[in-house]
Amino acid sequence: MKEVIALSALLLGGLFSWAQGEVVIPDNAIYQESIRTIVPHHVGNELSPPFFELGVGSMIVRFDDVDQDFRDLYYTVYLCSSDWEFSELDQSEYINGFSENYINQYEQSFNTFVDFSHYVIDFPNDMSSVNRSGNYVLVVYEDGDAEAALFSCRFVVYENLVMVDGRVNVPTEVSERSYGQEVDFKIKHPSYDIRNPYSDFQISILQNNRWDNAITDLEPRFVKDRELDYDYGKENNFEGGNEWRGFDLKQVDFITPQIARTELVGKQWNCWLKPDPKRAYLQYKTIGDINGRYLVKNDDGFDRHLEADYVLVHFTLPFDFPLANSKIYIYGALSNWGFDPAYELHYDYDRKEYRASIMVKQGYYNYTYRVVAEEDYFTTSKDVEGTHFVTENDYTIFAYNYDYAGDYDRVVGVLFLNSRD
Repeated sequence: MKEVIALSALLLGGLFSWAQGEVVIPDNAIYQESIRTIVPHHVGNELSPPFFELGVGSMIVRFDDVDQDFRDLYYTVYLCSSDWEFSELDQSEYINGFSENYINQYEQSFNTFVDFSHYVIDFPNDMSSVNRSGNYVLVVYEDGDAEAALFSCRFVVYENLVMVDGRVNVPTEVSERSYGQEVDFKIKHPSYDIRNPYSDFQISILQNNRWDNAITDLEPRFVKDRELDYDYGKENNFEGGNEWRGFDLKQVDFITPQIARTELVGKQWNCWLKPDPKRAYLQYKTIGDINGRYLVKNDDGFDRHLEADYVLVHFTLPFDFPLANSKIYIYGALSNWGFDPAYELHYDYDRKEYRASIMVKQGYYNYTYRVVAEEDYFTTSKDVEGTHFVTENDYTIFAYNYDYAGDYDRVVGVLFLNSRD
């Protein structure tokens, strides 16, 4: 399947995410460069996405500020449509309690060379919650000025009003059977009325909790007896990709298999990874991974969030010649699932390799290399990483139904899948 990213989605999703003063967008975006390690997750599992059930679940958002001492920071949440446009509803229509909330959980790092302030948000809480399911974006800003935004991040609140039943299959398209993964599913709604399944009902299929390559434009192939069928032959196919690369930085002075050496340079740890082989034409190999995420950890400390130091990690990707009209990015949760210039690799003609240096917090990291064509914003991993049907991937299917009475896109069902289920 071709993964096509619209120009607006690619640019807003990361390329200009450090442009301080820009208008806040309903996306995962960073507006101030000092903000690092944004970790939104479902309560109880730091590797889970920030998706939770209305009135039942909750999430935590952690982040660091590496440039300054404590600041007076606030947050708010905005309801969005199924295609991530800001809702026209007033916040008072979907927020219970206060729309603006002060972040009162913060601590200073200790036993680190790079100083930072660490902040924590629990949502919902006694001061603020939402009363509707839907797509949301949380925005953090300074001094009560919503235009002085530090970052924004997406989360989803869902209800279980319909049943989503599906699985990952071998692609029907013969040419993609070795390379792709087909997500087939049905929506069963025995006690929930859907007025018009073609105009009022929307689907989002996410691979590894990513939004940049989500499939969102499917209509049901068949409608029968309170059941919607989405068994397509090509339109619901993803690149299988390859297992994620990884490195272990839980101990900065301990050399793990992926690391060539570490060294304290001035007042910052540096880590040189071993050169990454291009895997486009290599045979598939099973590798344990966490599907692009990372886990903050310092094995030598007591509080991993405050004692995990920041390390400058150096990546190298040998290439005989630079790709024409394309750029290569390091991609994953460490890049905030975006394509910011800070994560772009640059070609060294003398060494015949792409290189990049990125500052990350100690822990265990997954990452991959993605190629972005400059003209049509086509993005793929197969040119560097290869793509295989047997690759292990997580999938999430969200079902949205437009609520005429409330004038919003309601998330009425969800299914969490794995390609090996």
